[in-house]
Amino acid sequence: MSDHVVMFSGGITSWAVAKRVAIRHGTNDLVLLFADTLAEDPDLYRFNRDAERNVGVAITVVRDGRTPQQVGRDRKHLGNTQVATARIC
Repeated sequence: MSDHVVMFSGGITSWAVAKRVAIRHGTNDLVLLFADTLAEDPDLYRFNRDAERNVGVAITVVRDGRTPQQVGRDRKHLGNTQVATARIC
């Protein structure tokens, strides 16, 4: 089991946290966890590859093979920008 897990979004702040943890605690027990939505800009994946080399840890990717839109259809969920969400029966 890893002592340090960084939720890695693919942004500069995730990278900065990962770098700080790696410097402070080393990389032996460090996991960078990326939840892939399959709907990201291609540059995010490039950044992740660069970050892996820079931090010295391979990113662990989790995905179930669906985009957010596919999940919404499967769950019969109608997404919107309001606080409440509507469900289709």
